[in-house]
Amino acid sequence: MSLPEIDKALFFLINRDLQNSFFDLFMPLITKRAYFFFLPFFMWLLIKDKKKAWPVLAIAFSALLITDWTANMLKHCFERIRPCSALEGVRMLVGCGHSFSMPSSHSANAFAFAAPFMIMMKGRVRYAFPVIAALVGFSRVYIGVHYPSDVLAGALLGLVSAVCVMGFFLWSSKRYQMAPHTTSLFVFLLCLTLFRIYFITSSPIDLGPDEAHYWEWTRRLDLSYYSKGPMIAYLI
Repeated sequence: MSLPEIDKALFFLINRDLQNSFFDLFMPLITKRAYFFFLPFFMWLLIKDKKKAWPVLAIAFSALLITDWTANMLKHCFERIRPCSALEGVRMLVGCGHSFSMPSSHSANAFAFAAPFMIMMKGRVRYAFPVIAALVGFSRVYIGVHYPSDVLAGALLGLVSAVCVMGFFLWSSKRYQMAPHTTSLFVFLLCLTLFRIYFITSSPIDLGPDEAHYWEWTRRLDLSYYSKGPMIAYLI
């Protein structure tokens, strides 16, 4: 069997062959309200180690934001049609959705959020986070909106994003001890740059008249333009 055929067979195994009344109630709930399942475990960690739990939450939330943005961009690169739109006989427990299938944003976000707690916290409670993330990924196949490979790709994306954010946090924390001012400036500029790139790629707000005007100049570089010097166009 080819990989697409294996992917399809695994999809129907989870979506149809594992069908039962408990999963029919539980899977739509965890796929829509995963934060309800994460919350009690975070509160437990917060009670046990408040000093560390809040920074880890900030790291996890940052990883989630970056992962969600990246996943949406990758969807438009792969343009894979969801199984609920491409296959016949799919059991649908929620709406199919209008976005593309690869990777699963729910799976990516769940693993991006869970990884920092699993890696950076102590105690057995931390193991609940990857378990919940895995259940979120499984639920996306069970309710019929993603292939198993979509979930695996999303989980890998979430883990990579979380590891990168954690690595950056540890690096910047060490560097802050030696050069607090330049480190703070660097982190601020990096966050600002990422936000601006996100805004450009994902914002529903279109170019303003002046912005569109300048952009057109950049497509036709010349020595002079109406009302402005040539450096504006060359810098853009």
